[in-house]
Amino acid sequence: MRVLDLFTESINSNCHFQAHPCSNRSDFNDGRCNTCGTGCANMGYNSTSQHPRSGTYYLSTNGQSPYCKG
Repeated sequence: MRVLDLFTESINSNCHFQAHPCSNRSDFNDGRCNTCGTGCANMGYNSTSQHPRSGTYYLSTNGQSPYCKG
């Protein structure tokens, strides 16, 4: 049910939940995907129909509020 908290925070916060393109979770966790390269995507209220492009995107959140890591 955290999805409700994440979406609510995406509305009420100036912080954007930004997802980065990455080929796999291991590379993302190792910090190899910390740029937007072909374009990042926002999750939640600030998402747009233009993004994401095809591919796999990852983002990290905090374990408790505030969830967005900016």
